[in-house]
Amino acid sequence: MNTINDIQFDNNVFFPSDQWITVLYQLPDGPSIFIPIRRVDLLSFVIAYDDMIHYQNVVENTTNKRFVLFGYSDNIETWLWNNNRIPNNLEEINIFCPFREDIEYLRQFTNSRTDKVKQIFQYSSLERHLVIYGMDYIFNLINDYQNQPNVFQRLVDLYTSLSLVLPTLS
Repeated sequence: MNTINDIQFDNNVFFPSDQWITVLYQLPDGPSIFIPIRRVDLLSFVIAYDDMIHYQNVVENTTNKRFVLFGYSDNIETWLWNNNRIPNNLEEINIFCPFREDIEYLRQFTNSRTDKVKQIFQYSSLERHLVIYGMDYIFNLINDYQNQPNVFQRLVDLYTSLSLVLPTLS
């Protein structure tokens, strides 16, 4: 079974975009949660990071991109406790957490620190959330690539594949 670390970003298609979809899951010192990704091959629009400091540096130093983050709850909490500054180009934060009981706590914790958190959900539905977000993202990119038939067709094919796999994800 594949995990977040198996996601391979497609530089040829998605690097030029002015928006990057990212996942941050820095493993804690203790035992980590295994987050399975069944269709990792369809998440080529995602850049996966496993180091929070590196991710923060990338966002702060890549000012020509807009970022959407799907971040592990412990990583987001640490970020907000230690820094409480979210760069302007990090436009949206979606948090995945281990337990349903964590959702309300995280909502209260983040609401007092940032308005960029859009969703908080259990990690078991991360793949589904990425697919849904990816479909919208790719749909919006398709028009930008109509003059590049190879990239255009790759985007259409990926969108179709995502729409077919969505009903199979929990």
